[in-house]
Amino acid sequence: MRNVYRNLVTFQKAVELVEANMRPVMETETVFIDEALGRIISEDIFCPMNTPPFNRATMDGYAVRSADIAGCSSDKPSRLKISGESFIGTEPPVLEESGTCIRISTGSIIPPGADSVVPVEATSEADGYVAISEATVRGENIAEAGSDMAEGSMVLWKGREIQPHDIAVLASMGISRINVYRRLRIAVISTGNELIKAGETYSTGKIYEANSHMVMSDLSTMNFIEARFLGLVQDRLDQIQNTLSSGLKDSDIVILSGGSSAGESDLVYAVAEKQVPGIIFHGVLTKPGLPTVFARSGEKIIIGLPGFPVSAAMILRTIFLPGIAAMAGLSYEIITIHGVLGRRINLEIGKQNLIPSRILHGNPTRIYPVQGLSGSISRFSGTSGYISIPGTTKYMVAGDPVDFHPWSQACSLPVARISGTIERHNAKLLREILPGTGMAYSSPDEAVEMILNMDVDAIVLKVAVHPDTADAVAELPGDLAESVRIYELGRRCISARGTPSLASVDDLEGYVEKCSSILGPPLKYLENIIGKNPMEKRVVSAIRKNVPVYGQNRTNGYQLVLTEGDQEDKGGIPIITYADLLLVRIDAANMINETEARIHPGESRGR
Repeated sequence: MRNVYRNLVTFQKAVELVEANMRPVMETETVFIDEALGRIISEDIFCPMNTPPFNRATMDGYAVRSADIAGCSSDKPSRLKISGESFIGTEPPVLEESGTCIRISTGSIIPPGADSVVPVEATSEADGYVAISEATVRGENIAEAGSDMAEGSMVLWKGREIQPHDIAVLASMGISRINVYRRLRIAVISTGNELIKAGETYSTGKIYEANSHMVMSDLSTMNFIEARFLGLVQDRLDQIQNTLSSGLKDSDIVILSGGSSAGESDLVYAVAEKQVPGIIFHGVLTKPGLPTVFARSGEKIIIGLPGFPVSAAMILRTIFLPGIAAMAGLSYEIITIHGVLGRRINLEIGKQNLIPSRILHGNPTRIYPVQGLSGSISRFSGTSGYISIPGTTKYMVAGDPVDFHPWSQACSLPVARISGTIERHNAKLLREILPGTGMAYSSPDEAVEMILNMDVDAIVLKVAVHPDTADAVAELPGDLAESVRIYELGRRCISARGTPSLASVDDLEGYVEKCSSILGPPLKYLENIIGKNPMEKRVVSAIRKNVPVYGQNRTNGYQLVLTEGDQEDKGGIPIITYADLLLVRIDAANMINETEARIHPGESRGR
């Protein structure tokens, strides 16, 4: 009689073997965004245009020159002539004369010549004139071009499961179709002579089969999976072999439940070991879930779950669902809620204890484990998740800290391990250095807070490089400087080109003030990387004064041009040279090792 488990492994080793063997399926397809919910993005997506694409009003009111209403108040209102109106979706009239204004609606383009918007609540209109009782400053009540998202900035990253709000973001940028990984194909089989289907008449010795319903329901919540049930199979070697072979033909994964133990009638192991390369492990030191099989047939995966429902559910959830998600191309993180035990629990030494649990949110959050036999499916009733505790002690008591993992969305929380000013240029380098790592765009201030709070492993910052130093100078908070390792990804230069030709950087400030239009990166982009160089500050300040025309496509202006490396554009004058810095937490050892395999601290990947 076969009564031992072969390839018996610990829980952690099982997780590692699943991760190593369930390799991502790389086939992709293109879908319309309305069909993309729950699919996994197969490439990084960058903003194709500035959002908003023009400077626009954030409220109804009047577009004005702030200088025309300086010092006004309710006691001393300014009186302006209404010279036109700016409607949503149309080219606005030009605010040409001093002492005039243009009526404007929320979302409309800011008229050239205006530099702020007075809200309608601070005005009264009569006979073609408007009395204004509140002064404004330049840029007030204006959303600048690119202030939401700059052209080229990362919007969604490879490996993200598409959420409803992601689809709205894609549509707002004019993107109608995206590339996604094809759905992972999974076949499900239940084995056992004792099984009957729900709804059939009960007979002595039989039990109603539940595992397939649990597995299929779990998989159905993930739109990146295409699952099918191949039926109930008797404990006969030929039936199990034939059904498995059928499932392997057109599936990436076959999941069997039951028959995975080490007894004479447990045949899943016998069938799986005939495959090549065959059994990866048989038996996992968990409670419940010891009789678990993991095997491969070529690149296809065979999973043998225990027959008892609680065992099957816990093993699928903790060991295999993360691997299934990774195989589908998903960059994910299991949701964790920190809490304390609400009561004492007994543990089994030497095994990972997987226990369905209830959670009561409060201060502190209390977790109540529901212990019992692995065949007691009623234990699931009223639970909302589980706890996973290594058996290093015989028991834990009320008040001991514990981590709770909810049933819902346990594998679908999109996770970014790198945050910051990620855009098309530096994302390409990051993908070479850290392939498969989740990334997300955020403001520099937010990125710094995230790494200080240990919410991400690394951030990307754009830092101005000054003439008096050959290296990038990072203005980092003291706590951050001591806790990160800094790598330079590369450098870029922002140069000015215009007509008439500019003789030197010193001419820029005066020239900007006379320009009728300026094309270039969004103003927020420049402000994110501006350093302490006085000329940089003066030029950006001059651009700020020209907010109404900045970024608008007019012929008689000048352009700010981004060039690769730290060489200025041949037809222009350099304003700012900046470096993209990757800051990795010192305790993120895996990321540091991956990074230093390709780039070393102080080196520039882009040079």
